[in-house]
Amino acid sequence: MKKSASLFLVAVIALSALVFSSGCKKVNEVDLAKYVQYTGFSGFASIEEKPVIDKYDETLEKLKKARKDAREDDDDDAYEEAKEKISDLKDLYKALSLVKFKLVKGENGKLANGDKIKIKAKYNSEKLEKYEVKFTADEFELKVKGLEEKEIIDAFAEDTFKPEYSGLDGDGSCYIKSYDVPEKNVTVYYSLDKSSDLSNGDTIKVTATIYDNNFMLKDGEDDGLTATTTITVAGLGEIPEKLDGVDTSAVDEKYLDKISGESKIAERLTDKGYAFRLYDEDLRYASLKILKASDIKVEKKIYGYKNSTDGKSMVYGIIYSQDVEVKVIDPSYSSKLKKGAETKSTAYYLAYMNSNLMVSDKKLVIRDEDYYYISTSLGFKSADDAIKDIKDYYSTYEFTTLEATEETTEPATEAATEAETVTETATEATTEIATESETQTATAATTESATKATEKTTEPSKKEKKTEKKTQKTTKKAKKAA
Repeated sequence: MKKSASLFLVAVIALSALVFSSGCKKVNEVDLAKYVQYTGFSGFASIEEKPVIDKYDETLEKLKKARKDAREDDDDDAYEEAKEKISDLKDLYKALSLVKFKLVKGENGKLANGDKIKIKAKYNSEKLEKYEVKFTADEFELKVKGLEEKEIIDAFAEDTFKPEYSGLDGDGSCYIKSYDVPEKNVTVYYSLDKSSDLSNGDTIKVTATIYDNNFMLKDGEDDGLTATTTITVAGLGEIPEKLDGVDTSAVDEKYLDKISGESKIAERLTDKGYAFRLYDEDLRYASLKILKASDIKVEKKIYGYKNSTDGKSMVYGIIYSQDVEVKVIDPSYSSKLKKGAETKSTAYYLAYMNSNLMVSDKKLVIRDEDYYYISTSLGFKSADDAIKDIKDYYSTYEFTTLEATEETTEPATEAATEAETVTETATEATTEIATESETQTATAATTESATKATEKTTEPSKKEKKTEKKTQKTTKKAKKAA
């Protein structure tokens, strides 16, 4: 009796299973991760919002052809198999069309190979029931791969990205030179949202752009062809009321180079006093031979400041001196000098600039290193005389005098020293042998030749020349009368 009951129960279960299976649809499980697609290159990629069946149209056409061939061949099994696959593919397509992907871990537009991301699928579950499809998971993680790689260029690398600031605070400008990437045959171009009327502390948006799809910019946009950064303006100069605590050494060096090039003491060993910039009344027109000359040294520095409706301006000057020992070849009209006598004197020089200077980072600098001019004036009786000269010229400026803390020197060259020794020996020998008349003639010829080579600014005025001639005539008449 128990055995009969058991057999009956098995029969019922089997019949129920048959009824259930005949009344249910076949369901295909689908892993949505297989249908995630990307757009863009590694480092700049995004996920597609909709799932994508790879080669859907091509696959569908192949299945349709297989079904047609099976029908023509009267192959029922092959026909049913192709028919079922076509139905499954269409159901999959329709089911996936209900889905939208949302990236919940990772950043669209910044995805790169190797990134681990998380995606959530959103869809209408009621509509999905119409199809023989079931998704294995609505939220899943995957590792990004298969993205095309491009060579990355850092448009804002410290060693190549160098904004250049120039001008004064409040009226400055910024320029960034384009960058030719070595061995890549690609150029990075820069554009600025503002480049003039700048002040220290202003921010500038800089956009870097390349025009070559074989590369992309680090942290770029638009498939890596552009990238942006922000820079802060700094280093624009100012014109202070005083130069307290300001390092002037860079400008001082340029001044000294200019003065050293214009000082003629080491070049002309025999000449008129004014050719050597000796403006002592007795030595000025006398013919002299340089016996010894000191290095050029700084006497004083002077700074002028002006603030007007046209803006601020400055003038910075340095007064130099150079001590000499000379031998009188011809005293000219001086009654105090004697031929052959030796005496000492000092030449004073002035170098200055006023329109191309500014103070930046506690340093006095030239605004435009490619175009500047240092003015000079040579031939003063004293340092105070030079200071008075520049103050008179810039009479609307407020001046302060800076004491020279260190001597700035420009030693004479060995060649000049040797030339001086040779010339001195030859001149002394000539002086001993020649008569007074011959010596004066030779001196006059030498003086005339050297004077022609002297700059026009060192020549005495016409009035001074007339005075000299009158004095010489008076001296000759006095000698005849005696």
